[in-house]
Amino acid sequence: MHGRRVVGVLGTAAAVLGGVAVVPAAASDPGVFVCTAETWEEFRTRTTYPGDVLLDGCGLSGVHVQGDVHVTAPPPEFGGDWPELSDVRVDGDVVVRDAIVELTDVTVGGDVLLVRANEVLLSGRVAGRVRGTTGTLWSSADVGSIDVRLGLWDRGPGYLPGADPRDEDGGLQLREAHVRGAVTTRGGAVTLAETVVDGPLTSSSPTGVVLAETAVGGAVTVRDAYGRVVLGGLRRSDGPWYWIDDGQQRQSRYGSLTLERNVGRVEVEHADVVGDLACAGNAVPVLVDPATTTVGGARTGQCA
Repeated sequence: MHGRRVVGVLGTAAAVLGGVAVVPAAASDPGVFVCTAETWEEFRTRTTYPGDVLLDGCGLSGVHVQGDVHVTAPPPEFGGDWPELSDVRVDGDVVVRDAIVELTDVTVGGDVLLVRANEVLLSGRVAGRVRGTTGTLWSSADVGSIDVRLGLWDRGPGYLPGADPRDEDGGLQLREAHVRGAVTTRGGAVTLAETVVDGPLTSSSPTGVVLAETAVGGAVTVRDAYGRVVLGGLRRSDGPWYWIDDGQQRQSRYGSLTLERNVGRVEVEHADVVGDLACAGNAVPVLVDPATTTVGGARTGQCA
């Protein structure tokens, strides 16, 4: 037997994952294969898992999981390992709970569900949604949609940057990513560069927002931001240290743009707004660069 196989999976998985609806769909499932630091070598000898896989301090590479994958290892600084899924095909969902995990070149047939995740790095393709609560989500993946609450929980033993809406670090960072649906965020910092979002983008109560060289097919809404909001332009000071502007600034494109009740400085530049530009209740006037910004619809409120 490879790993520690759990039978009676409906009750066991629910207990391990806090009762979240991520248990196998049928009692006829063959079981949950549990990979730990002690059983990891055994896992390397197998290429296909006919049921769910629970990772507790180990990773997988080059395998096919026909069920769900559950990642429950604590972050390294609290005694755990940093599990990685590399070149893994998962027919079901990937569930990350209270963990740091790297999902590299994965193919996920279902959703990626984040349950108080600490830090998640994601590349590859997700057929469904990326949703839940996380301190940080870095992604260059092609995903169905993103709906995340960025670390809005009490500081505790698993706390990492991004776990408080006023933190300047952590949050959602997308680069060279594709989202086929909507992006919805609450709290945290939101940074997108060289990214395509087919649907709308809504960010509520972020610590700051940077959208650079990014196309959003639907409406862009930023409301109640605590920090600086920069829409369209990218300078080294605006994004993470490793996002260096190449000097070839490309236009961002938004279906429409709404800016409401933001506290910090708000700038719009290098942007083509197809529809309306609406600004209301912002603490300081919104700065719109007329030389690099076009608006196809009406300008209302503070942006009139």
